[in-house]
Amino acid sequence: MPRRTVSMLTEIMAKEGTEFSPYASEKCIHCSLFNVCIGNLRPGAKYRVVKVRSHRNKCPLLSEEMYVVEVEELPVRLVVPSTMAVEGMTITYRRPSACSDEEARKYGAQCNPPYILEGEKAVVKRVVGKLRGGLAVVEAEIVDPPKRELWVRVFPEATPRLQARPSRGQPPRRPQRQSRRSQRPSRRSRPRRQSPRRGRRSSGRPSRAGRR
Repeated sequence: MPRRTVSMLTEIMAKEGTEFSPYASEKCIHCSLFNVCIGNLRPGAKYRVVKVRSHRNKCPLLSEEMYVVEVEELPVRLVVPSTMAVEGMTITYRRPSACSDEEARKYGAQCNPPYILEGEKAVVKRVVGKLRGGLAVVEAEIVDPPKRELWVRVFPEATPRLQARPSRGQPPRRPQRQSRRSQRPSRRSRPRRQSPRRGRRSSGRPSRAGRR
């Protein structure tokens, strides 16, 4: 069953059955609505609207209302070894080393697609074609939910911003305050005060050598 999630679309796009691919700009990455808009989608993948909700949010970039919609993720095309091109097989994606983009584009695929990371699992749904070097193009449904690293690859300059945001269900971390005791230097680190040495008081008596 295709994975379903929530996103936001304009009034023209927010209709059941509409298919789209999420793309964004750098301004979208810094938007407060990023996580509920396209942050939980895969860049470059295809989605289909299955339900339109009544809730709306205003997009700061487009200055228009965005409708909250439920979407399902459609199968994506991947280049995999021919031994993994078996319908119904669950595979762990690895980027093929000997892959030609020109040859893969003939089947609507890419050697390094933006919508999947190495190590993610997918279920092969259909074999599209075979390539040279023991490779094949398949349509597959990605099992794992999308990660932030996908958008980091598209917008590397926004990496600190994305990594600083906590995931859903986790409150933001507050900076720990140091206690006054921890701010004070320890006794060992404190410089010792050297008190002036007191000289011996002379008794006024002559020494033994002087007596003689």
